Amino acid sequence: MNNGKTDGPGEARLAAGAVGIYLKPGGMLLLALPIVNSGQALASKVQVDAVTMAGVKRVVPATLPVALGDIGAQGQVVVDAVFEDKTLVPGATYQAQVEGHYAAEDRHMRFVLTYSCVIPASAPGRGLARTARSTAHRIGKGAGFARQHSQARLFEADSGTRIPVPTDPFPDATQKRRARTQETKIVAARRVDPKNTNRDDDAALAFAQRGVLRPQLDPVNIFTDMPAVQTGWLTAEPSGAVDSSGNVVLMTGNFFAAFSGNGGQDFTILDPDAIFPALPQGWCDQVVRYAPGVDRFVWVRMYGTITGGVLRVATATPADIVQNQGLAGWTYWDITGQSVGVTSVDYPDLSIGDNYLYLSYNSGGPAVIRMPLSQIDGSKGYVDFDFTDPGLISGQSHLSQSTADEVFWAVNGSNTSMRVFSWKESDGLNYSWRDVTVGSWPNSHPSSQTPDGQDWLNSCASGNMLGLTRRIHSDGEVQHNEVWFAWTAASGNGFEQAHIEVVVLDLNDNFKLISQEQIWTNDNAYAYPALCTNANGEVGLSLEAGGGPGGWENHVVGFWGDGTLYVTTGSNVGCTRYGDYVTICQDAQDPAKFVAFGYGVMSGNPPPNFGSDVAGVLADIRYVSFGR
Repeated sequence: MNNGKTDGPGEARLAAGAVGIYLKPGGMLLLALPIVNSGQALASKVQVDAVTMAGVKRVVPATLPVALGDIGAQGQVVVDAVFEDKTLVPGATYQAQVEGHYAAEDRHMRFVLTYSCVIPASAPGRGLARTARSTAHRIGKGAGFARQHSQARLFEADSGTRIPVPTDPFPDATQKRRARTQETKIVAARRVDPKNTNRDDDAALAFAQRGVLRPQLDPVNIFTDMPAVQTGWLTAEPSGAVDSSGNVVLMTGNFFAAFSGNGGQDFTILDPDAIFPALPQGWCDQVVRYAPGVDRFVWVRMYGTITGGVLRVATATPADIVQNQGLAGWTYWDITGQSVGVTSVDYPDLSIGDNYLYLSYNSGGPAVIRMPLSQIDGSKGYVDFDFTDPGLISGQSHLSQSTADEVFWAVNGSNTSMRVFSWKESDGLNYSWRDVTVGSWPNSHPSSQTPDGQDWLNSCASGNMLGLTRRIHSDGEVQHNEVWFAWTAASGNGFEQAHIEVVVLDLNDNFKLISQEQIWTNDNAYAYPALCTNANGEVGLSLEAGGGPGGWENHVVGFWGDGTLYVTTGSNVGCTRYGDYVTICQDAQDPAKFVAFGYGVMSGNPPPNFGSDVAGVLADIRYVSFGR
């Protein structure tokens, strides 16, 4: 019997992955139970013979056994299960069990996998954030610390576990599929000198954009498209921002950072291990934002995705970064997993509100930390922070950008329901959540092949809430107040390729669904969406595209509603572990424009000391500024 262990290297090893859980009204519990092959050999002819939860009636699968086919090394399949019990207690833990067998070489193997299922909180609901304090530390000149890239790399490799979204086999009759939007094509970018403000009116795009009062849209101009960093780590996950002068750009990826003092014309590579003292957990994911109200870059680094966990939040002024070449002038605070009541942290994100810095992380479910912007200069010697509970529902989420006086995060509880969280600055420690019904979307694992046969979406999680932005704009005498959400969905439901689902909710009407539309084309897959709203109330897009007739995976940018995206990279090879996100934010110098960070994959050798995932292949990370 295989219970998640193997007797030697080179064997298949089936284990329970992170379970996706959603409780529908009426006591219907939807589970997405991943079976992960963490071994190095194929598990063939996988069959599930039993799916049970003690004392609870199983509804799906209606009949057993269920044949799942083969699971390759490091691959996974998801068993969809539904149990029914009106007495299930929110917050309580129930054990689900999956039993079955598979073939490994010439042997017949059985497995028994156990899943701990924490029942989500009921909705709608309200929570009360807790408070804590972290001591400030200052990085002066002359700091220098030992490198630990090999240890950090281990944690990124381990942190790719996906939390699947449960599929609802019994959608309500009202949950009909929404009509899809016009097809979104990719074209070559129109590049102009950022100092030249002349616009080519004859090239104006004629696509209608909902809510923007222009019968004819201005063309999209790419003002900057510069290679910021080339690294051998293909899971690059670039993040960054530009300051209000337009001169200082700070960016990060997995295992490195870089800055520019001349508007992104060239970048100086930074080794984070030479700036900050090491922690025993190792580190990987990093995110950067710029807070214009206090003229500071904010840099969060995640340590220890598996045990313990620390979120290190560092800030510095653009002047300090340039003067010290990025190596000093930083103030930082460590927020430990213990201080917020969790044993692991993953998948961080940042957002700047009117008065608060917001930091999100995931520990089975998403949670948010906020700290006053007035304290992030370090002058008090500490920072006070408030934090929410991650145990309200399983899933992963980033934070809403352009968020003003209220921040939002969300998970797809199922492929027909979103759980949306919100936290108003005026509500003190009180935050709330509600469930929103949406039209069903294809929830299988996305896949897309590059010309060299690589599935660049192999590690992409369908349904992870990646793109969020708040949009406040005027339409005549009406003031619109919306929050937008975007995620990667698989092919299906009439879509030949993986695509992006985009949902818009009306904050003026109790989170009512305004629209559910898509970014799609039959030429290639779209994935990893990032959203932001500019000063004109337009939503900007930064995402990745590739596979199918469209060819290699590449970074693309554009405006929602144009029906056109603009390619910024020139990939010529594929990979099977693309990063988990790209970035977009307002250009702080001109908030009507956007800056974005994304990457392509190219043949070549990485710089010395960078290491690599695949010999002779590197990630070409781009700093892009664009607007109308």
